[in-house]
Amino acid sequence: MKGGIAAILETVAFFCKNPHTLSGEIIAAFVADEEVLSQGSFALLREDIHPDMAIMAECRFDNVAAGFRGRYSIEVKVQGESAHSSHYPEKGENAIASAARLILALEGLEEGEMLRHPKLGIGSWCAKYVEGGIRNALTVPDQCSIIFDRFFVKGETFATMEQQVRRVAAKLGIEKKIAVKKAERKLPYMEPFAIDEAHPIISVLREKYREITGKELDINYDPSVIDSNILVNEAGIPTATFGPSGGNMHGANEYGYFQQVAQCAHIYIETAKELLKPNTAREKIETARAERRTA
Repeated sequence: MKGGIAAILETVAFFCKNPHTLSGEIIAAFVADEEVLSQGSFALLREDIHPDMAIMAECRFDNVAAGFRGRYSIEVKVQGESAHSSHYPEKGENAIASAARLILALEGLEEGEMLRHPKLGIGSWCAKYVEGGIRNALTVPDQCSIIFDRFFVKGETFATMEQQVRRVAAKLGIEKKIAVKKAERKLPYMEPFAIDEAHPIISVLREKYREITGKELDINYDPSVIDSNILVNEAGIPTATFGPSGGNMHGANEYGYFQQVAQCAHIYIETAKELLKPNTAREKIETARAERRTA
């Protein structure tokens, strides 16, 4: 993301020096908290800013993302039956063992058991937190709580996800021993999206990438979530996700590729010049607005 910020600043600096090259307005926004609640992006939307389209400078230089899956945190509580642990398994029902079977079954669901979207693919279950039992007691655990990251595609809802959990639980014989709910969140969850691949923000960006790098820019659909989900779903802003990349993401010695930062700034500048060209900007913007009204 730091490389993306540099490319954006270079783009803004260019147009500050050359305002005559465009007819329109460029908004540069830098927000925080994407990995948690995306409070920065929600605060930005409260500023009553309504761009016609956007580029999210996420690190992905070899493709442009036109869509992302959505994500919910889903809590599943599993009930067991306590007993002295020395008498187990003859007595008691281990909620942790039942939860483990449920986790493996949900994470192991095959494609035919999941809704497939033509662009976004299928969803997935990932158990990310498990809590249950009493550490220092000789007791069979009678409760276990699991928090899942449930990535999902358009067409899926929490209701269909809950049904999925209950179907799997029924196969395991614990359908009456579970409770399912969406984990509470202060701000809205990120919903899935896929914008039109022919939208000017995608097509012009790819055209300028080809002119500057001599290569084709593939269109991709990402299995994760990003603040682009918020711009598209909460504000109706068609968003292309593209920026300079690097290595060791989210790890020690994270780095970016300087050449990609420089080329990305050039691509951003040429894309904005084309989209906001005095003779054609209004037509492209009005087309984008019309598409947003009918979406």
